[in-house]
Amino acid sequence: MEIQRKKCSANKHSDTNAVSYCQACDKYLCSKCQNFHSELFEDHTIYKLDKDLKEMFINICKENNHHIKLDFFCKTHNILCCSSCICKIKNDTYGKHRDCNVCLLKDILDEKKNSLQDNINLLENLSKNLEQTIKELKVTFDKINENKEELKIKIQKIFTKMRNAINEREDKILLELDEKFDSIFIKEDFIKEIEKMPNKINSSLEKGKALQKDWKENNINSLINDCLNIENNIKEIGKINNGINKCYSNENIKINIDFKEKEINNFLEKIKNFGEIITEEGNFNLYKDFKIGLKEPIYNLNYHTGNVLILTVLNDGRLVSGARDNSIIIYNNSTYKPDLIIKEHKGGIFCISQLSSGCLASCSEDKTIKIFEIKGVKYEILQTLKYHKNSVYRIIELKNNTLVSSSKDSSIIFYKKDKSQYNIDYKISTDGSCCSLIQTKNNEICYSEYNNNKICFLI
Repeated sequence: MEIQRKKCSANKHSDTNAVSYCQACDKYLCSKCQNFHSELFEDHTIYKLDKDLKEMFINICKENNHHIKLDFFCKTHNILCCSSCICKIKNDTYGKHRDCNVCLLKDILDEKKNSLQDNINLLENLSKNLEQTIKELKVTFDKINENKEELKIKIQKIFTKMRNAINEREDKILLELDEKFDSIFIKEDFIKEIEKMPNKINSSLEKGKALQKDWKENNINSLINDCLNIENNIKEIGKINNGINKCYSNENIKINIDFKEKEINNFLEKIKNFGEIITEEGNFNLYKDFKIGLKEPIYNLNYHTGNVLILTVLNDGRLVSGARDNSIIIYNNSTYKPDLIIKEHKGGIFCISQLSSGCLASCSEDKTIKIFEIKGVKYEILQTLKYHKNSVYRIIELKNNTLVSSSKDSSIIFYKKDKSQYNIDYKISTDGSCCSLIQTKNNEICYSEYNNNKICFLI
């Protein structure tokens, strides 16, 4: 019910703003009416509109057009009600609790008083246990979220493997196609050789006529050498003619690729249905097959004390992980127990890459890149790179053995190896924090800018 800007309920003062409200009379009063009303009805409660807004209607029924004191209690709906609510005549406004179990407020007072103590005891127990419950809930949520992230990494690895296999097959078919055309038809270089033929023929012809016209046997070596050159040119021209004849003889040969539509559709259908999310009870880390879901794990690797941020595999097949506990762990192939625990960083490990030399490169929240030499269950730090001003997110090795790193400091740095040490080659500034970093098949450097939501390419 609106309280502000109410007018006095008296007809004579209907244009005057009300300053108070009488609950018993359900009337708004201006300052004049308030003084008269207080003298006339001393037992009525008057509420100031500018002070008593919260208390004003606390005991008044809030149903439309009732404005009557709440003197009853509906046991059926567990709610206070007024005489209009229990009216025998029922319509949209009146008689909503006509057929309910209704009693006077005083008749329910003892019952509510007795239940109050039970409710207080319940609230006290909830208050004692709530803090512990919240802690346990946070731990449970962290475990669930960690499992979810592990599954995402698993999914990405599986589909990366599939994409790599498809790309390799595509490259192989394209190469076979080039080889097939080259074995049957002429190459582009052959056309260039043919274009040189007129000049070679004219040159040889002019040379031959000149020799015939001015034949001097006093320089036999020169004469024979010029004749040999003409003969060699004729042989070369003959080979080109043979190639031309081969081209014309094979021009009606057609080469096609046998892509069967049924096989393509079956393959695409299998991809659509690949993977399955299965919900079961239990923890999960490493699974017995490629199905995606909550299943019984082969191993639970719980050696980190912080969130695992990166997983990769060494050339010798060993699993490697890096985490927010500032450690890198290399696991045994058979037992999946740690072969090696490396704690040289002072921040979380975001990326681990094995270089073509066999060394490991790791980058961290501590703004550094470290190069390790791994020898079985031992390691040695070869170099620490400190060129970034913030967390280093990715470190990769390009096909030309150059190292590249990306960072939260909005930069990408290229490193060249001089003898046994990497030194900065050049640095590129970007528009935002650089997260992902890869080299494409076309040798482009592709990186993502986290806070700008965009992907960029460097050639």
